[in-house]
Amino acid sequence: MFASNPLVYAAGKPRIEIVGGEVIDLGRGMPGRYTREIAIANIGQDTLRLLAISSGCGCLVGEPSRSAIAPGDTARVQVVVETTGQVVEKWQKVLTIASNDPARPTVDVTVRVSFHHDLRLRSYINTVRREQCASDCTWIIELENISDTILVVNPPFVEEMRGLSVAFDLKQPRALSPGEVLMITGNITILGEEEIPSAKAMIATSSEFDRETYVSYFYLPETQH
Repeated sequence: MFASNPLVYAAGKPRIEIVGGEVIDLGRGMPGRYTREIAIANIGQDTLRLLAISSGCGCLVGEPSRSAIAPGDTARVQVVVETTGQVVEKWQKVLTIASNDPARPTVDVTVRVSFHHDLRLRSYINTVRREQCASDCTWIIELENISDTILVVNPPFVEEMRGLSVAFDLKQPRALSPGEVLMITGNITILGEEEIPSAKAMIATSSEFDRETYVSYFYLPETQH
């Protein structure tokens, strides 16, 4: 009675179905950790066996409540999505479930979430090629206040640094009005002979949603010809 295509779902075949659909919408919120339970049903006529669940989405996937699902039965699996530090407005990844369903041996489940941001980071990654600066480079960070309130932006704090030193021009907390753009300049000096000098900075703000925004800088080696 479940077979919409009798040529494919003949008697004795398992059939996988993701209860609630193959898109898991986590809604809109703050970057952080989200937990959701996925229900996997067998609407076929033979035992459905879950072979693998790949977390290519960067999710943490627990063990299913059962790997062999009888006809008409359901297994549940917990998925943990870690989005802390994300500065994008929309985050979307795919989780792949493999089973012995002959018609659909793999099913892709899309996991998505929208983030509320008070600040927009215009320059998430700065990339400078070696031929463009032999020893000194500039790291530009632009933050736009897209909220309707004044926000305080603190000086960048460098968490990770390799083969370089950096001095930012923002030394004190700065109040940023709605719609205002703040440009922070970092003067970088290359140290030693590191193959790929790089640094990662954190900017803390007074925003409820963007308390910590991560900014990465990469200094790439000269292209080999």
